[in-house]
Amino acid sequence: MTTTAGQRQVNFTPQYAGANGQPITFSVANELAPTTSAGPYTLNLYTDNPAITLNATQMGTMGEASFVYNWLAACGTPVVVVPPVVVPPTVMPFAIAGVTTVNCTMMSTGLRTVSFSPQYAGTNGQPISFSVVNELVPTTAAGPYTLNLYTDNPTITLKAVQQGTAGEVSFAYNWLTACTASAAKRVGVSASAESVLDVRVIGNPVQNGQVRVEVRGAGGQPLRIQLTDMRGQVIGSHTVEQAGPVEQRSFEIGRQAPGLLLLRASTPSQSQTTKVLRD
Repeated sequence: MTTTAGQRQVNFTPQYAGANGQPITFSVANELAPTTSAGPYTLNLYTDNPAITLNATQMGTMGEASFVYNWLAACGTPVVVVPPVVVPPTVMPFAIAGVTTVNCTMMSTGLRTVSFSPQYAGTNGQPISFSVVNELVPTTAAGPYTLNLYTDNPTITLKAVQQGTAGEVSFAYNWLTACTASAAKRVGVSASAESVLDVRVIGNPVQNGQVRVEVRGAGGQPLRIQLTDMRGQVIGSHTVEQAGPVEQRSFEIGRQAPGLLLLRASTPSQSQTTKVLRD
């Protein structure tokens, strides 16, 4: 629409290819700040600037897609085609993501028989060798596993090696806390009352060199929050002995190259992994 001899009001809608269902942030260089609101978009443009640059980033996709839109030549044609946003394949690193406590039985004042099953992330279908430091020799037998444990050793270290994956992963399992929680449920606390673990990254993609995290649903339990790159290298971690209703933590990533990172939060009974995009 013509507003003055040298100005037009332009209404347009970008079209995307390669979308993966994640939020898309759209902007126009020098004309429109980044927004996740869907089009159409309306701009007042001057005829002495007949072409504008459209930019888009998709959560979970590396890089930014750009398109030079000659709006003056296209006036009357409201559709703009943006080049494909390529979604690169992502590989989640192999890890022990958490532990499910199956059963706890008191054998004596200081002794418990504990049955549990580790939960894995990044499996490739190959055999996994599992062990517990000082308690269980490596085995490829599937869980659950049963150990006799003393209460003066409330935390044990689980280890696993996956065939075809380099390195060994470990997880600190506070079995005594998990057993105490299970006992509380048996004496009247409904399992349905357990809060669902909710992990949120405040500001994603991350642009200021700091990942800020908010975790809910872990109240009263041990909580571990770990940030890794796509190769499984640990960037930082936080451990909370007894989490509050809302736990907030941050990680410095100023030296990390742009790309995807993995944020994993876990309690003795739950875990959640979230992708973080570093711009």
